[in-house]
Amino acid sequence: EKSGSRGKICLKIQGKEKNSNVSLMVGKGEPLQSLMDQYRAAMGLTLKEKLSFFFEGQRLKGKHSSRRLGLESDDIIEVW
Repeated sequence: EKSGSRGKICLKIQGKEKNSNVSLMVGKGEPLQSLMDQYRAAMGLTLKEKLSFFFEGQRLKGKHSSRRLGLESDDIIEVW
C-alpha cells in the first residue's frame, strides 16, 4: 500500500460498454461525486450524458460517501 493512500479505497467502476471498466481511488469520507466525475473524465464523457451509478442495486448519489454506504476496496459500482 502506497503511503498517502490511507483512508482511501479502490473501487471498480463497471460500465455497460466494452472497455468501460475503470478502477478509481476515492477517500472514504469524500463525496462520491468526485468518483463519478473521474469516471466521466476517464471515459471522455460530458455532463450532458446522463449516467446512473449503482451498488448492489442501490442508486448512488454524489453527496453520499463510501464510508456512509459501507463500500470497501474492490467493490464494484455499475454504471448505466
